[in-house]
Amino acid sequence: MAEWQGRVYGIVPAAREQALVAAQNMVEPQSVRYQGTNPAQRLKVADIDLLVIGDSQPMNGPHAEKRVSASGRYVKLVLDEKRHLIGAIVLGYPELVDEVNQLFHERRVIPETFPPLL
Repeated sequence: MAEWQGRVYGIVPAAREQALVAAQNMVEPQSVRYQGTNPAQRLKVADIDLLVIGDSQPMNGPHAEKRVSASGRYVKLVLDEKRHLIGAIVLGYPELVDEVNQLFHERRVIPETFPPLL
């Protein structure tokens, strides 16, 4: 996948969108600009519930991480300096997926108490 504005998405929808923009511009030069891809992926297979959203591998900045190996559950929240959620990995916590997704897209400040398991 191509880098865009210093970011490599590493997800199939971004590759597909980049390819469509490239193809359109080959047919009609300068007709379309790539605007980025919503970096959220949710996977539910065989009772495994996984959400990966935003920048889950920060170069710096605060993050909270919780691993529960016996149950195979995992949460990682990546925050910016103002406590906005900029990335997350949520595995095995379906009750958190909708709220994490909403917090990411609304760019709200993450409460100190969220999620209670961290």
